Amino acid sequence: MNQTDPTRVVGYNIYQTTDPNLPKDQWKKVNEELLPDTQFSQHKDKLEAGATYYSYVTAVNALGVESAPSEVSSTTIPFE
Repeated sequence: MNQTDPTRVVGYNIYQTTDPNLPKDQWKKVNEELLPDTQFSQHKDKLEAGATYYSYVTAVNALGVESAPSEVSSTTIPFE
């Protein structure tokens, strides 16, 4: 019988804010479904030019338990 490890990672969530001082539990989750990896891109029409976006990732295991947040990364959207 093939048993699945309930602790294996089944996907990722990405959270984002423009205010890095906001408590992490108030950041917005930007994906609707679990992502298969930590690569993520957003449509430019959903981002504000000149704004800096701060993001972190969490892993979700087969039991649906979400990990602690990753380190925060940031990116500034250029003006066109």
